[in-house]
Amino acid sequence: MLVRVLLLCLFTYQVQAELYRCTSANGKIQYTDQPCPESGASYQPKAVMTNYKTIKPFKIHSKKSSTRPKTQNQPCPFFSSTELRNLRVKGEFKKGLTTKDIEKRLGKADDIRHDNDKSIWQYHNKNVKRLFRFKHNCLTGWKEKWSKNVSKVNKMRESK
Repeated sequence: MLVRVLLLCLFTYQVQAELYRCTSANGKIQYTDQPCPESGASYQPKAVMTNYKTIKPFKIHSKKSSTRPKTQNQPCPFFSSTELRNLRVKGEFKKGLTTKDIEKRLGKADDIRHDNDKSIWQYHNKNVKRLFRFKHNCLTGWKEKWSKNVSKVNKMRESK
Protein backbone atom coordinates (compact mmCIF):
# COMPACT_ATOMS: atom_id res chain seq x y z
CA MET A 1 0.00 0.00 0.00
CA LEU A 2 2.82 2.37 0.89
CA VAL A 3 4.56 1.57 -2.41
CA ARG A 4 1.40 2.50 -4.34
CA VAL A 5 1.15 5.85 -2.55
CA LEU A 6 4.82 6.60 -3.29
CA LEU A 7 4.41 5.68 -6.96
CA LEU A 8 1.31 7.84 -7.20
CA CYS A 9 3.21 10.78 -5.72
CA LEU A 10 6.11 10.19 -8.09
CA PHE A 11 3.89 10.12 -11.18
CA THR A 12 1.94 13.21 -10.16
CA TYR A 13 5.20 15.07 -9.67
CA GLN A 14 6.28 14.26 -13.23
CA VAL A 15 2.94 15.36 -14.67
CA GLN A 16 3.46 18.95 -13.58
CA ALA A 17 4.92 20.98 -16.46
CA GLU A 18 5.28 24.55 -17.57
CA LEU A 19 3.53 25.94 -20.59
CA TYR A 20 5.41 27.85 -23.28
CA ARG A 21 3.98 30.11 -26.00
CA CYS A 22 6.14 30.21 -29.08
CA THR A 23 5.68 32.51 -32.08
CA SER A 24 7.22 31.35 -35.35
CA ALA A 25 8.86 33.61 -37.94
CA ASN A 26 5.66 33.75 -40.02
CA GLY A 27 3.58 34.83 -36.92
CA LYS A 28 2.00 31.47 -36.11
CA ILE A 29 1.43 30.89 -32.36
CA GLN A 30 2.14 27.48 -30.89
CA TYR A 31 1.81 26.25 -27.29
CA THR A 32 4.20 23.59 -26.06
CA ASP A 33 5.75 22.09 -22.94
CA GLN A 34 9.27 22.59 -24.36
CA PRO A 35 11.05 25.98 -24.14
CA CYS A 36 10.96 28.10 -27.29
CA PRO A 37 14.20 28.27 -29.28
CA GLU A 38 14.17 32.10 -29.36
CA SER A 39 13.19 32.83 -25.73
CA GLY A 40 13.03 30.55 -22.70
CA ALA A 41 10.27 32.48 -20.87
CA SER A 42 7.30 30.46 -19.69
CA TYR A 43 3.72 31.46 -20.45
CA GLN A 44 1.06 32.01 -17.76
CA PRO A 45 -2.47 32.00 -19.21
CA LYS A 46 -4.74 34.78 -18.01
CA ALA A 47 -7.62 33.90 -15.74
CA VAL A 48 -10.89 33.96 -17.64
CA MET A 49 -13.75 35.72 -15.93
CA THR A 50 -17.21 34.42 -16.72
CA ASN A 51 -20.60 35.89 -16.02
CA TYR A 52 -21.85 33.52 -13.37
CA LYS A 53 -25.02 34.29 -11.53
CA THR A 54 -24.35 35.41 -8.03
CA ILE A 55 -26.48 33.90 -5.34
CA LYS A 56 -27.50 36.06 -2.43
CA PRO A 57 -26.28 34.78 0.91
CA PHE A 58 -28.80 32.81 2.90
CA LYS A 59 -30.39 34.80 5.71
CA ILE A 60 -31.54 33.11 8.86
CA HIS A 61 -34.72 34.70 10.12
CA SER A 62 -35.16 34.71 13.83
CA LYS A 63 -38.27 32.99 15.09
CA LYS A 64 -40.84 35.53 16.12
CA SER A 65 -42.38 35.31 19.51
CA SER A 66 -45.60 33.35 19.51
CA THR A 67 -47.22 35.67 22.02
CA ARG A 68 -48.95 38.88 21.19
CA PRO A 69 -49.35 41.67 23.76
CA LYS A 70 -52.62 41.22 25.63
CA THR A 71 -55.30 43.83 25.20
CA GLN A 72 -58.82 44.00 26.50
CA ASN A 73 -60.17 42.60 23.22
CA GLN A 74 -57.57 39.80 22.98
CA PRO A 75 -56.79 38.34 26.41
CA CYS A 76 -55.79 34.97 24.92
CA PRO A 77 -52.22 34.15 23.83
CA PHE A 78 -51.51 34.30 20.12
CA PHE A 79 -51.23 31.02 18.16
CA SER A 80 -49.79 31.16 14.66
CA SER A 81 -51.61 29.44 11.83
CA THR A 82 -48.88 26.78 11.80
CA GLU A 83 -49.39 26.04 15.51
CA LEU A 84 -53.17 25.83 15.02
CA ARG A 85 -52.75 23.50 12.03
CA ASN A 86 -50.33 21.24 13.95
CA LEU A 87 -52.77 20.99 16.86
CA ARG A 88 -55.58 20.10 14.49
CA VAL A 89 -53.54 17.43 12.68
CA LYS A 90 -52.45 15.86 15.98
CA GLY A 91 -56.00 15.99 17.35
CA GLU A 92 -54.88 18.06 20.34
CA PHE A 93 -56.08 21.14 22.16
CA LYS A 94 -54.08 23.72 24.09
CA LYS A 95 -54.96 26.13 26.85
CA GLY A 96 -55.40 29.62 25.48
CA LEU A 97 -57.25 28.70 22.28
CA THR A 98 -60.15 31.03 21.59
CA THR A 99 -63.80 30.12 21.25
CA LYS A 100 -63.47 30.97 17.53
CA ASP A 101 -60.61 28.45 17.17
CA ILE A 102 -62.68 25.67 18.77
CA GLU A 103 -65.80 26.55 16.80
CA LYS A 104 -63.82 26.67 13.55
CA ARG A 105 -62.41 23.22 14.30
CA LEU A 106 -65.44 21.37 15.74
CA GLY A 107 -68.39 23.44 14.58
CA LYS A 108 -71.15 24.86 16.72
CA ALA A 109 -71.41 23.39 20.20
CA ASP A 110 -74.42 21.24 21.10
CA ASP A 111 -74.84 22.95 24.47
CA ILE A 112 -73.44 26.29 25.68
CA ARG A 113 -73.78 27.56 29.26
CA HIS A 114 -72.72 31.08 30.26
CA ASP A 115 -71.91 32.35 33.75
CA ASN A 116 -70.57 35.94 33.84
CA ASP A 117 -67.18 35.82 32.06
CA LYS A 118 -67.06 32.00 32.01
CA SER A 119 -68.69 29.59 29.58
CA ILE A 120 -68.90 25.82 29.10
CA TRP A 121 -69.30 24.27 25.68
CA GLN A 122 -70.36 20.65 25.19
CA TYR A 123 -70.06 18.54 22.08
CA HIS A 124 -71.87 15.19 21.87
CA ASN A 125 -71.01 12.55 19.34
CA LYS A 126 -71.76 8.82 19.20
CA ASN A 127 -68.08 8.06 20.02
CA VAL A 128 -66.92 11.01 22.13
CA LYS A 129 -68.24 13.65 24.50
CA ARG A 130 -66.20 16.80 24.82
CA LEU A 131 -66.50 19.55 27.43
CA PHE A 132 -64.61 22.83 27.02
CA ARG A 133 -64.28 25.53 29.71
CA PHE A 134 -63.60 29.12 28.69
CA LYS A 135 -62.84 32.27 30.66
CA HIS A 136 -62.94 35.56 28.76
CA ASN A 137 -63.28 33.46 25.55
CA CYS A 138 -59.97 31.67 26.24
CA LEU A 139 -59.78 27.89 26.72
CA THR A 140 -58.88 27.09 30.34
CA GLY A 141 -59.57 23.34 30.32
CA TRP A 142 -61.30 20.45 28.57
CA LYS A 143 -62.36 16.84 29.01
CA GLU A 144 -62.88 14.13 26.45
CA LYS A 145 -64.77 10.95 27.20
CA TRP A 146 -64.58 8.24 24.54
CA SER A 147 -67.00 5.33 24.37
CA LYS A 148 -65.48 1.98 25.39
CA ASN A 149 -65.82 0.25 22.02
CA VAL A 150 -63.81 2.83 20.03
CA SER A 151 -60.26 1.91 18.97
CA LYS A 152 -57.41 4.40 18.87
CA VAL A 153 -57.54 4.44 15.06
CA ASN A 154 -61.20 5.38 15.13
CA LYS A 155 -60.46 8.05 17.74
CA MET A 156 -58.00 9.67 15.34
CA ARG A 157 -60.48 9.48 12.45
CA GLU A 158 -63.27 10.90 14.57
CA SER A 159 -61.27 13.85 15.87
CA LYS A 160 -60.47 15.19 12.37
